[in-house]
Amino acid sequence: MRGYLLDTNIVVYWFDVKRPQHERVVRHIQELPEATPLMISAITLGEIEFGLQVSKVSTPEQEASQEGIPGLYRYQFAHGA
Repeated sequence: MRGYLLDTNIVVYWFDVKRPQHERVVRHIQELPEATPLMISAITLGEIEFGLQVSKVSTPEQEASQEGIPGLYRYQFAHGA
């Protein structure tokens, strides 16, 4: 099976619109063929959940990321954030 295993930085860039890399990552993901599997490891999931929990500032972007975390448990998820 072919696809992409996304590391923590790529997932953060994808969800955090304030990061300078955000547009580039979103554009790349949107250009992938529709059925391309996008996956994360358990370590990446843990790092993201931990980062969201210890963050002292709650922004609408962080709340949206927290709501999106359950979707990351799925093996494959839709393109375009």
